[in-house]
Amino acid sequence: MRVDWDAVWKTIVLAAGASAAVVLVAWLVKTTIAAWVARNTETFKAQLKANADIEEEKLRSSLQIIATEYQVKFSKLHEARAQMIAEVHKKLTKLQEAAEVFVVASENDPCSEHKEENARLWDEIMECFSFIQENRIYLPTAVCELLDKHLREIRKALHIAGAYRGREYLNDRLGQRSSEAFTKAYDAFNEDIPEIQNLLEAEFRKLLGVQ
Repeated sequence: MRVDWDAVWKTIVLAAGASAAVVLVAWLVKTTIAAWVARNTETFKAQLKANADIEEEKLRSSLQIIATEYQVKFSKLHEARAQMIAEVHKKLTKLQEAAEVFVVASENDPCSEHKEENARLWDEIMECFSFIQENRIYLPTAVCELLDKHLREIRKALHIAGAYRGREYLNDRLGQRSSEAFTKAYDAFNEDIPEIQNLLEAEFRKLLGVQ
């Protein structure tokens, strides 16, 4: 059988042309898609950055608001603490001075008026104690313990003065006990109470940031 080479070459050429066309079309599609992806990727990146910038600004703004609110609350707390500390210091100083005068007078110049003065001082102690109890939340535990100790020492001194008032009316044995008791009270006002007060004042200054 005779082969028609012309027909064969035409078929090969046509097939090659078709393949080339397919390859060209595929290349064009690939190139188009790659360009589209590249273009949209940049757009997507830009959009992501814009969104990130917006969220970052929102976060920064929120943090600034929180910081401002915290600063306002802290300022109010600090102001309330400062007022409370000033009031406590005033009450303790006044109470300490009055109690010391009462103790000295009770031993050396007893009179019927001292009973009323003693009652008044105990009322002041209870008022001061109640004020401290109501405001303990503003102070560290160590400071509250110092305040309790300060009041405890004053109460002990007043108890001595009330129990041994009027030494000249006692017998010798009770007079000796009275003298020893008043000596302890004087020691408290000369040593123990001032020491506690100094510690308190140091802690108060530390809390107020004025050291």
